[in-house]
Amino acid sequence: MHKPISFVAIGAAGAAIALSFVAVSVAQQPQSVGRVAERASEQPMTGSSAGVDIIDVEISECFAAREWGRVGSYPTGYAAFAISTQSHNVGTVPVEWYTPGAIGQVLDNRHPFIGQNMYRLRDGRLEQIGQAFIKHGFFSENAMCDPQPDGQHLGVGCFDTYDTVSNQIQQYLGPRSEVNPQTGYWEPCGSHFDTGLIGYPASDPGDCIRTHGTSGHTVTEHRLSVYDQDILDADANTDLFIEGFYIVAGDENTANNWRHERTQLDYDFGLSRWVFTDIGPQVLSPVIEQWADEFDYTLPAADGDAIVGLRVVDLGSGFYRYEYNVYNMDIDRELESFSVPINDGINLFLLGFHAHPEDEEVLYSMSDWTPTVTTDAITWTPPAPDTNAGEDFSNTIRYGTMYTFWFTTDVAPSAAKVALTHRKPGADGTITAAVSAPCSLLADINGDGVVDTADLGVLLSQFGTMGPEADLNGDMVVDTADLGQLLTEFGSNCFAG
Repeated sequence: MHKPISFVAIGAAGAAIALSFVAVSVAQQPQSVGRVAERASEQPMTGSSAGVDIIDVEISECFAAREWGRVGSYPTGYAAFAISTQSHNVGTVPVEWYTPGAIGQVLDNRHPFIGQNMYRLRDGRLEQIGQAFIKHGFFSENAMCDPQPDGQHLGVGCFDTYDTVSNQIQQYLGPRSEVNPQTGYWEPCGSHFDTGLIGYPASDPGDCIRTHGTSGHTVTEHRLSVYDQDILDADANTDLFIEGFYIVAGDENTANNWRHERTQLDYDFGLSRWVFTDIGPQVLSPVIEQWADEFDYTLPAADGDAIVGLRVVDLGSGFYRYEYNVYNMDIDRELESFSVPINDGINLFLLGFHAHPEDEEVLYSMSDWTPTVTTDAITWTPPAPDTNAGEDFSNTIRYGTMYTFWFTTDVAPSAAKVALTHRKPGADGTITAAVSAPCSLLADINGDGVVDTADLGVLLSQFGTMGPEADLNGDMVVDTADLGQLLTEFGSNCFAG
């Protein structure tokens, strides 16, 4: 488990500067039961039929977390948690809810998957501090609906609750990397449940029979494990959040698949464990949307959604701290770089990065991302995997995961676009999100991050007047000097990537 914080201080000429701020604000025999598809083909197995049958599962509750074990003594150890979640079939057809299979049974992939995350606020900055392996759904209780189908389907209008007892059972927790978040497809053959190994693609094709169950785990393995110190480092014991999400094959409305809640954590010395108190409210969205002062979903969205959120803290004396969070909602291709556009010659201080602790995906590196500063951008990337340590992949931002980036500068925010790239190949090489950055163009009159014909139109409409929008040099008249400035910057933009 790696230390989650790194800092860099850089001046315009590369010199270190010390400042003090005060913030003001597949096997052939036998085949697995269920869907048959190549995971890489990204073919959903179920879905709508002629616009009549609609699969739509909403996460209706995310609440009542509790501790299920720990390693080490408080306050220097870490504890394993589980969150209670409830789903609601708001579609028009029953949804498959088959159990993955017991020991000795052929594995079945016709069920939903549930993610569990935890976050904190530290100095007002949102950081992810833990995540569990993906929970494989099993047996729907079909509550509060009539008629009730069998437990192998979630009926229309029915609810299904997994309390913390259900969501902590280790035999139903598997590596997230085995599940495609866009299609809801899981290949059982060679999976962790089949072989007991961790890593996708599987190194052992297996036989599609379940051999790995609850035995052989430590009390924290696969569960939502969080360091005591990461909890204690929160601004207050009420500045903590739990988040749940559902992955359902063929779900036509994934906007209602995420829910989060603010929670309070207190360590009970009598019980020797953390105790949760729900604060609420429960919000139907990822945590990042509630935290960010501005956020945007990445485009193009052909491969799924990621959210970039931003807070800019005015430190006074002309300095600003930019805090970016990148949350990969359901992009299977993973994210391996993040770029923020900047002005040439900008002063930069205290560049930082945070990622959640080790999540047991052993083929992935957990090394911190490092920033590279050029004349027009700051770009964070992870180092190459250490193959000598058994790492196959760099520390990418995988689905259901949020990484945090920040820096301080003396340039105020302006309209811009940040950029991200994928690790796995696909149609789109770069995706962007429209959030502010310390990149300004004097002739960007309409503030859209690019100097183009729209800005020229404004200037020409105000030519010979006092403006004021198109008076770029501030001499109280819009004239050829302003036009010259616009033409000099024409075509320039604050778009990274």
